[in-house]
Amino acid sequence: MLDAKLARKEKLIFVALHELFFAFPCALASLPLGVTQLILKLLNPMTKYIVATVDEIPPGERKVLEVAGRTIGVFNIQGEFFALRNQCPHQGGPLCSGRLTGFLTATKPGDYTYTRRGEMLRCPWHGWEFDVKTGQSWFDPAHMRVRAYQVSVETVAPVEEEVGLEKGPYMAESYPVTVEQSYVLVEI
Repeated sequence: MLDAKLARKEKLIFVALHELFFAFPCALASLPLGVTQLILKLLNPMTKYIVATVDEIPPGERKVLEVAGRTIGVFNIQGEFFALRNQCPHQGGPLCSGRLTGFLTATKPGDYTYTRRGEMLRCPWHGWEFDVKTGQSWFDPAHMRVRAYQVSVETVAPVEEEVGLEKGPYMAESYPVTVEQSYVLVEI
């Protein structure tokens, strides 16, 4: 009963926010950014898609695949997973097939340091660079970015499928078997 009341309240809140957003879109602009993002997330919940097992994408590698009608690249950077749209905003090139690089910085002539190894993605068409973790462009950070997606690693319980067979009169001794695997999930 308590769950039903909470579900009803959530639905009423959703409807109220939906009406407010479409009737007064400028009202969201006056709210703090975190509150606005929360409201937009409530109005447009994202779906999680299993895109790979953790073992499928070793550190420093990527997997490019189609999810929900769009091509994305999922990257493993030192055990953390990130996902980007596989479309360079410059001219639509296959961004996720580009070279992974880092930053070369210098404190003085001849003293170089290579940092953020494997965190920068260079478009194979024209060399525009993007931060894999955020999608931010290093060509024009204030105005240009590629779409980044939320990624999580979760252990998904095995699904038991009913085949539709009837049980017979005899039973063999059986033992419980589980397959535990961590999956990489992307929210789109």
